[in-house]
Amino acid sequence: MKFLLNLSRVIAALFVGSIINICLVWLGGIWVPAPAGADLSNAAGFEKALPLLTPMHCLFPFMAHAAGTLSGAMLVC
Repeated sequence: MKFLLNLSRVIAALFVGSIINICLVWLGGIWVPAPAGADLSNAAGFEKALPLLTPMHCLFPFMAHAAGTLSGAMLVC
């Protein structure tokens, strides 16, 4: 019985952490849009747009991964 409880906690933590990650990445794209004329849909376009990106463009992906992992870990404990 304890195994099933722990397994359900891990599955719930994966789900909640993923949802938080997705939401923060999505909000980051809205609040900090890509520079004008930048094509971030492929690797070549991203490489050309890299000099135009600011540290603010890296903040939301970092926060999304950190918050998703933290919320999942807190849910399991």
